[in-house]
Amino acid sequence: MIITLRKQMWVYSHTTIDGRGARVILTGKPMILPEARNVILHNFQISGVRESDTIHIFSGTRQVWVDHVTSFDAKLGLVSVVQGATDVTISNCHLSNKNFNMLLGASDNDVIDQKLRVTVYRNWFKDSRQRMPHCRWGYCHVVNNYYSNWEYYAIGGRVHAKVYSESNVFYAGKRREITPWYHSHGSSLDTTSAIQSINDLFLNGATFHQFLDYGKLNRPHYRHHAKYPPVLPTSKVTNLVKTCSGALHGRWINVCKRVR
Repeated sequence: MIITLRKQMWVYSHTTIDGRGARVILTGKPMILPEARNVILHNFQISGVRESDTIHIFSGTRQVWVDHVTSFDAKLGLVSVVQGATDVTISNCHLSNKNFNMLLGASDNDVIDQKLRVTVYRNWFKDSRQRMPHCRWGYCHVVNNYYSNWEYYAIGGRVHAKVYSESNVFYAGKRREITPWYHSHGSSLDTTSAIQSINDLFLNGATFHQFLDYGKLNRPHYRHHAKYPPVLPTSKVTNLVKTCSGALHGRWINVCKRVR
């Protein structure tokens, strides 16, 4: 099922888009979530977007789950959560883009993103240059993801962002350092973000420079009825994420079940 979008696809509150049972491919235009609540995007591919990010979550949108989505080939980035959007989980996705990948908080001037809370869980960030994710202002919990072959940096942060990197696996390719920009910026470097590594696994020479000038981060607190995501040991992350990330169909559904 290949759907070529002629216009941007606007998704509003209390909507589920579920691609299970078919191989669904969206192409040509982005999916936009403005001022929405309670949205689930599940098990489809979205790619070939020439004007913006593939999935753009903004303007106060909250309570969104992006799960088992495959996304690549976008002019800007893939999933973005910006301008007051919060309480978003991005999980089990296969995300690969030539340059930008995931942006959480769009601008240094968007103070509204102080309330941003995003969980980035069990995704495969593959063959991208930067922003996996890049965070501003809010709290970004980056947990149990698999990273392969980043070109500039993998994880970034600015203007008081709090990035809690927990039990991820980083397999270095062209670049070894995960947060490398601090080498060349000197006194102009924004060091107000806090980026902390907890139980991460670094392979093939990968290194991680932590930003802890403002102290160590508290473990993220999940509000209301949400539970802390089950954290796998890094020894199990690579196989699970490489097998189960992205839109699943056909035999891959059963293959994924066997490795869980």
